[in-house]
Amino acid sequence: QDVLVLEKLGRVGGMCRTITEDYQSFDLGANYLTPAYLETLKLAREYKMKRISERSPTAIKFPKGEGKEPYCIRSIWQAATETHTCWELFKAALKYSWLRYKLWKVINPPGFRDISKRKDLCVDFETWLKENDLLALKHLFEIPITIMGYGYLHQIAAPYALKYMSLMTFIPMMIKVFPLTSWLPWPKRFKYGYQRLWEAVARDLNVRFNIDIKNIERKDDNIEITFTHEYQMLHEQKTTKEDKFRFDYLIVACPLESELLDQLLDQDQKEKEAFQQTQAYSYCLTSFNVEFPDIPWEDQLFATVPLTDMKTPWAITRQFEESTLMQFYSRVPLMKKDEPVEKQKKVEEEVVDNVKQFVETLGGRIDKEDEWHTYDRWPYFQHVTPEDMADGFYDRLEDLQGHRRTFYTGGLMNFELVEQIIAYNRHLVQKHFPKVTQ
Repeated sequence: QDVLVLEKLGRVGGMCRTITEDYQSFDLGANYLTPAYLETLKLAREYKMKRISERSPTAIKFPKGEGKEPYCIRSIWQAATETHTCWELFKAALKYSWLRYKLWKVINPPGFRDISKRKDLCVDFETWLKENDLLALKHLFEIPITIMGYGYLHQIAAPYALKYMSLMTFIPMMIKVFPLTSWLPWPKRFKYGYQRLWEAVARDLNVRFNIDIKNIERKDDNIEITFTHEYQMLHEQKTTKEDKFRFDYLIVACPLESELLDQLLDQDQKEKEAFQQTQAYSYCLTSFNVEFPDIPWEDQLFATVPLTDMKTPWAITRQFEESTLMQFYSRVPLMKKDEPVEKQKKVEEEVVDNVKQFVETLGGRIDKEDEWHTYDRWPYFQHVTPEDMADGFYDRLEDLQGHRRTFYTGGLMNFELVEQIIAYNRHLVQKHFPKVTQ
């Protein structure tokens, strides 16, 4: 009951980042809500967060070769039926729903303990689709999985994709792309952005910002943390103060990567071996104010189907129909901790140039008076390979919970998605910190 949250940033939310532009809130990180977001929607109701419905997504195709139109805009349904008939898609959707229902007890519980016992699932998602005669759904799955930063279908382990594509997410997705049912009011967004939810939650918590952890000493009977925090009182200059606190337990909520944990913790061999296998992808979001005079941009999400090359925009979002602020999502090479600034700048320049070329191809123009807006590149989707899953990675990871009075949470434990992280947090608290009744 006595909890202190030590936050590295000067704000709450992490990869839920919201900015305000022209009196409207724009999400530059996590953004969607589906009917599967039971825990998130529960918080939304508790903190009275308003939601708005999404519009139907649209696909952009860039044909290759000479003598063709530079691009083609069509519905997601039209893009999906270019390679398969409507009947094949409908049949595959029914089959996936049935198979996913049968996997409910395996995939839905928080975490992936014992997933190594299901060797049939410890394969990449494209292989799983092929083995179950579901490749007709490939282009549809690429939109929420590959385009949204979780890797190509032949890379992502099937249990991650199945965790993400639950029935309460998959069925509304299929209904939304079907021409006659695009009126479905899902998915949704928070009217004032995802970050505002966590700001509301933080009001009820003991949170310290701008924390720089200097040392964590894990003893037999307590955890001792030495840290500095920067603060500014009204007109005063910024001040840095050092504190040292003792706690009964430590819950680690930062990215669970070996290099970072080495900086924070005196890891023993058991801990080092556990986190050396984790990987991440590098994801990038760029925003510009753009005018598209030749295209009716009533729709909210534009996805490139089939996928374009890395460093080029895979998705474009226009969060508000009356706004010209647009976000461009790209996959880029993973940024290493010691990556030179020059190399980071080169990647940034390539991404920005590709966005500008993308806009030009679509007949748009970037507002020259407000040409530059945002550029963010971050490591995303902590995961392991299908082979590591089959080898018992998650069994060893779950065995670490409570080891040396330390617990772990975050995207690695239950998939990099707001809802799955909240669900795992609740599971962690209920299992390891049960309420004591007098």
